[in-house]
Amino acid sequence: MKLDLSIVKRYAPLVVFILAYISILAGLITLQRNAAQRVQGIEEAHEKALARLKTLIQAQPRPSQEDAQVFASDTQVLAKAYERLIQAAAHPVIPEEPMEPVKFYQRYLDVLLGITNAAASTGVKLSPNFDMGFGYYTRAIPGANRPANDAIKLTGQLVKQLHISEELAKILITNKMEFIKNIRRVDLEGIQDPYLLSSPIRSDPDGVFWSMPFELEFSCTAPVLQNLLNHFARSSAFYIVRSLTLNTEFIDPNTGAAQGSTDLQLGPRGGRPTPAQPPRSGIIGRHGGGSPPSPEIQQLPPSIQPTTPPDPKSKEQTTNRRNRLAVRLLLDYVEFPQAIAQGNTSGAAANSPSNP
Repeated sequence: MKLDLSIVKRYAPLVVFILAYISILAGLITLQRNAAQRVQGIEEAHEKALARLKTLIQAQPRPSQEDAQVFASDTQVLAKAYERLIQAAAHPVIPEEPMEPVKFYQRYLDVLLGITNAAASTGVKLSPNFDMGFGYYTRAIPGANRPANDAIKLTGQLVKQLHISEELAKILITNKMEFIKNIRRVDLEGIQDPYLLSSPIRSDPDGVFWSMPFELEFSCTAPVLQNLLNHFARSSAFYIVRSLTLNTEFIDPNTGAAQGSTDLQLGPRGGRPTPAQPPRSGIIGRHGGGSPPSPEIQQLPPSIQPTTPPDPKSKEQTTNRRNRLAVRLLLDYVEFPQAIAQGNTSGAAANSPSNP
């Protein structure tokens, strides 16, 4: 019997396709079964882990004795390191001296007179409106609208501020600034004086430190400014420079007056006066008011940007003209009450003033 090859040739592709389909289908079924087995294994392992975790949570096992000793040792090391860090950062604390408002006023006048005499003896020029940030109290009594005890407590905080301002003024005079415009402080009484800083007194939530901002405005040369910054770094008190705004003043060779300078505006958060506010006047002559308001600058230039000097009338004026830096320095005075308390110095924790 002969095999009809024509039939085989006709149906051979169909047979091959059917066999290939069956092979692919068998492979897919095998992969699906393997994947299902893996998923089941993962789910079983997950359930076992959850059961073990639940058992541990319910049992609340204690750490081993070895782990407890390691933890205690590490805790002691960290505590000693923290104590050394705080002690290294500690600086002498300026105490508060509560006193009657009248005595504070007299204290302020004495300090202002001493600074004025020191500046005159060293050739440092002070602004006619230089008041160290306390000009308001030449025409108002501290805590006038408060109970007597609160007013005395306020004067204690003001005395602390006055002492810091005095030290800052002495540093400026010691480093021979050419001109000191003023020193500004934080408002402790809530008097809304535009000539005071609106920056808050900052304190650590754990009471480790607190800081009080001050702003210094003065004129000097670049080397003198460098010496001043080095002085702050070496000071027995702890000062942190927050911002430094520099501008160039051109000094008239004939009159010695500063020309062509632009007083920069730090913005509303800096507690700066606005142009619409008139100069203040006090009851103790030229020291009664604060510094006159500065013109507002809409956009701050770079940290050092020379202004255009006045057109010289002669070649000789151009040759003799010199310049200096007009500086606005914002810094924080910092104290560490915890460090002082650990050093068995009494009363340190109470010397942290706060905003009203």
